[in-house]
Amino acid sequence: MLGAIIGDVIGSRFELNNTHEIDFELFSEDCSFTDDTVLTVAISKALVYETEFAIKIKEYALKYPNAGYGKMFKNWLYDKNEIKGNSYGNGSAMRISSIALAFDNLDIVLKKIEESCLMTHNHIDAIRGAKAIGSCIFHARNNKSKKYIKTYIEEHFHYNLDFTLDSIRGIYKFDSSCNGSVPQSIVSFLESKDFIHAIRLAISIGGDSDTIAAMTGSIAEAYYKAIPEEIICQCFERLTFDLKDDILGYYIKYPNFLSEKEIEYFSLNVLSAEKLIEGKNDNYKVVEKSLIGIIDDKGEKVIYNDGTKLPSTEPYNNRYYEKNAVLIRRCNDSKTFIVIVGGGYIERTSLCWPPFELERPIFIECSDKLFHSLFPIKV
Repeated sequence: MLGAIIGDVIGSRFELNNTHEIDFELFSEDCSFTDDTVLTVAISKALVYETEFAIKIKEYALKYPNAGYGKMFKNWLYDKNEIKGNSYGNGSAMRISSIALAFDNLDIVLKKIEESCLMTHNHIDAIRGAKAIGSCIFHARNNKSKKYIKTYIEEHFHYNLDFTLDSIRGIYKFDSSCNGSVPQSIVSFLESKDFIHAIRLAISIGGDSDTIAAMTGSIAEAYYKAIPEEIICQCFERLTFDLKDDILGYYIKYPNFLSEKEIEYFSLNVLSAEKLIEGKNDNYKVVEKSLIGIIDDKGEKVIYNDGTKLPSTEPYNNRYYEKNAVLIRRCNDSKTFIVIVGGGYIERTSLCWPPFELERPIFIECSDKLFHSLFPIKV
């Protein structure tokens, strides 16, 4: 899922100003998230809440109304009769990466992908394109070769992948249909050497750059299983608090892809944290100066600052943690963790996060730099 979002953010400044270069600057002041990111998060949120895809798609599109949606999608979004959209555009395919990462059965993946399409993109070409991208992601995360993936897509979805990017670069035009962008996205992945190279190749052909890069990035994330931390941080700097919260919430609900494949950006390990929270483990120390808004037994918010408890009605950044959530640091390598037990942090609302029960505590491990890009707090 992060791969799609990173592709969208990097590709955003090239959508209306195409480049055919490969060695371009990845991030600039003009980079921002678009509808590709918003709807990718919406789909993931539907999985987390176990609700209908259309509900979350509409909720997030209305929450971010200026993210750059297509005309047919906006017609559906604001139609009071909730008529199904018959779009054949690539909006169906750029948003489904979380589905392909969440489930270990391809039939379930394809069924849920089709469900995610029906309200806005119920055209046969849109469903085919979304399933093709989902199949690429599924097989990539399961360590299938590029040759296998190429053959599978050609045989099952009848896309012609027998072309090179060099053969279309310079003549390829903007085409937001699935038929006119999904094959190009897949070939961009097939020709790539690593995650960043895949994003560069996808953008270098021109056209609908952010969406092509989002689709390519979603496959590349699953295949290469590593995204440079600096790239994650640069991307997160351009997202809202809410979007970052939702991304992390998804990976907490579906952590297997991260923990089993050893993704470099953060790991979510389900471990026992009792001694850590009590401060009885010599391998870890509580980062008291970074603790904000622990809820006490009476349900009152308190801020830990400089090692002292201070009552406050407004935690820093209006963010605070629920009871039994604590920041710790591992002594041997100074890596920062959040330990969440039975709940999580709350931001500007009265709702508990994550929105589901945790059977055991979860450790979120990442570097200090990435931690502060995820949770910008005042120490």
